[in-house]
Amino acid sequence: MRFVVDAAAGLVLGALCCVLAEADDAKPWTVDMTVPLVVDGATIPDARTHDPADFQPDASGRYLDADPLCRKCRPHTLGSYVHLALTSVMESERQGLDMRAREGWVAFADQIRNEKECHLTAKQIALIEDRIRRTTISPAAALAAMRLLEPNYKPQLPE
Repeated sequence: MRFVVDAAAGLVLGALCCVLAEADDAKPWTVDMTVPLVVDGATIPDARTHDPADFQPDASGRYLDADPLCRKCRPHTLGSYVHLALTSVMESERQGLDMRAREGWVAFADQIRNEKECHLTAKQIALIEDRIRRTTISPAAALAAMRLLEPNYKPQLPE
């Protein structure tokens, strides 16, 4: 008897979650894509904004970076980090790459990159979070981005 009650409660809970997920997709979240990403109290530099003038040839003709720590780089914003995640292709993804889908991701990333009030659906948030997880080289930066995308985001802690 208890198993039947537990199973019925599970079905009701599952149906409720589906309804809430559909409601979330209908009502977008508003996210500020211009907020800088901060880890341990410091902004994360966006190396893509590195000044080419910082690379000067030495006597042997090799180019040396005058700003190796990227101190003059602009900080990564949530939008620039999301743009990087949506436009990056990892080596493991090159096989069977769907370029039409990727073109849509790039257009979407370009559209939302600098939006102060960016309206995102649950489906779009899920895509962005998946891309961040697949392409990031910094788990700390990824966590900072996830928390800005979803203020109630809870990382999975090791047991």
